[in-house]
Amino acid sequence: MFSGTDGTAKGFTLVFFLSWMTYAVLYMVRKVPSTVKASLGLEPAELGWLDLVFLFAYTAGQFAVGPVTDMYGGEIIISITLIGTGVCALYTSYAASMFDFTLMAFGHGLFQGFGYPSCMKVLAMWPMGNKRGTYMGWWSTNQSVGGLLGVAMAAYITEIWGWRNAFQVPAVLSILMGIICLVGFRMAPAPEYAPAATDEIQAEDTERPGLLAGIYHGIVDILSLPGVVQVGMTYFFVKFLRYVLMFWLPYYNSQALGYDIATAGYMATAYEFGAIFGPIVLGYVSDTWTNQRRILPCGIMILLTALTLAIFHDSSNNNHRYFTDSRRWWRTITKSKWSQYGN
Repeated sequence: MFSGTDGTAKGFTLVFFLSWMTYAVLYMVRKVPSTVKASLGLEPAELGWLDLVFLFAYTAGQFAVGPVTDMYGGEIIISITLIGTGVCALYTSYAASMFDFTLMAFGHGLFQGFGYPSCMKVLAMWPMGNKRGTYMGWWSTNQSVGGLLGVAMAAYITEIWGWRNAFQVPAVLSILMGIICLVGFRMAPAPEYAPAATDEIQAEDTERPGLLAGIYHGIVDILSLPGVVQVGMTYFFVKFLRYVLMFWLPYYNSQALGYDIATAGYMATAYEFGAIFGPIVLGYVSDTWTNQRRILPCGIMILLTALTLAIFHDSSNNNHRYFTDSRRWWRTITKSKWSQYGN
């Protein structure tokens, strides 16, 4: 249980729930484009271009959001992120040209890039003590739950009503969640040790850097921390694999393995289903069995991920279709390692 008075415990629970729901909804919307790829009528090169635009904007958003959340608070940025993501997804459902798809991929990526840092900004205000791994393990299930719902919903809606409607439902949910967060975060009491509002305002007036200066100094400060470069390089390759699977797994199931679009999407939910349990187990293990040393269990998970991906590659090349399906489920469990830390 969260330590503290009844008021702060309730505040933490509300903030935890709202931030969990926020990132679950963001991931639900993020999974729609990959699920409907085969229905858009675009060439693989054009689909790859849209992914590139999304990830470029996503990266830019993550760099920019740090000083922005310091200026205006994570709660406000979370609401803007959800509403902006919903608007971009809704507009994508009416896209009629490659320009429309590109513009919305950029906007979608930019807003999605705001999501994870803003949630971490809000959660970082609350002390988690020696249960940090456990709390963050449970929190990180939002990616998998949201991804599972996003893939299943998009596959079902695409099969029945077409790909345009597959964007509209999660878009509306994202906008509604943004409004809920705008109200809900204001209802949560501040942590016991939070600085007074007047102190924060005075500090902002005297010490607030410009946006570009804030980004630059933030990067310099972060890179100076011990181990950040090594962990960052490792995380780069982890994310490389994660986004290949997240963006292209349903398309691969459809185009390479010959499944229809709905079945290809449903098969991809196995990846998300297994990833629900991985961060929970890893968070508990890192808190209790490895004395909060996160690197050891993470390293084991990465090695198992590489092994299971190699098995999946071999089974799909040899057309072992049943084993390919079950293999996805096992890959999800090992793949879920970085769900504790990634976005």
